[in-house]
Formats: sequence, C-alpha cells, structure tokens
Amino acid sequence: MERELANGYNPPNVADRPCYNQGEGAFVYDGIVKRKNRKEIILFFIVMIVFLGGAVFYKVFFTPKNSLELYQSISFADDAEEVQALFLEGYEENVDSKDLEYIMKTDTSANRISQFTLIEYEDTSYLIMTTLGTEKLQILSMQELPEEIREYFLEAFN
Repeated sequence: MERELANGYNPPNVADRPCYNQGEGAFVYDGIVKRKNRKEIILFFIVMIVFLGGAVFYKVFFTPKNSLELYQSISFADDAEEVQALFLEGYEENVDSKDLEYIMKTDTSANRISQFTLIEYEDTSYLIMTTLGTEKLQILSMQELPEEIREYFLEAFN
C-alpha cells in the first residue's frame, strides 16, 4: 500500500517495522517498548498515589504546627516515647524528664499557652508574641528584652 503526501513525503509504516517479543506482554518496535497490558502501570501509579497521599495526610494532620497543637500532643501522649518522637533528631536530651512528666500529668492543665519568636542580634534581642492556632502568624506584641533576660536565653539555649 503506497502512502505518499502531496509534498513527496512518505511516512514510515509501523507495520513495516521489525517487532520482537520481549516476554511479559512487552514488544519492542524500533527500540520503543509497548505494553499489551497497561494494568501493571496503572496499578503502580495507584499504589504510589496512595502511599504518597498517606504520607502527606500524616504530615498535615498528625504533626503539631503551632504551640497549641504541640501542647496537646505532649499533654495527651500515652508515654514519654510518643513525646520523644516530636523531638528533632539529636535534641532529645534537651528536655528534663520531670518537666515532661509534669506536662503529661492528667490532673494538671495549662493556664495559658502562648507562642513566641525570639530574634537575637549582636547587641539586643526581641521577643515577639504571635497568634496561636491560626493559619497565618500575626504579631500580637513585640518587645526588646532586658539585658538579664537576654543573657538567660543566650546561656540556656546556646
């Protein structure tokens, strides 16, 4: 069957190309793998989407994103190991077990939970109080720290 366009171009016919059976339902046409059965590919992508979706779901809904959620995660934890999972790797020893036990006690509750940002400069530090439990942080208060409180933060957390 002769196929020729008006400009003289004769496109190659796929049926004329050599075909080699590669097993498992795959055939190679001029180096391009074609699958007879695409169910395996579709199944692979469905499994990947479910796996990645589960990881994103866990990250979004089960990790604390602000001070209120962090307090709730610590306060309602079943044991200290569950709280240890909230620590950044390598910083687990930066907590006193007595403090952790006090927060985890069921007969106590916090009077107030606040969220702060500490910004340190060479010669001064600022403490910024931000909104708690909101999508977007907004500033509630900003104050320069007195020298003795600044020194406390410099010594305690460096």
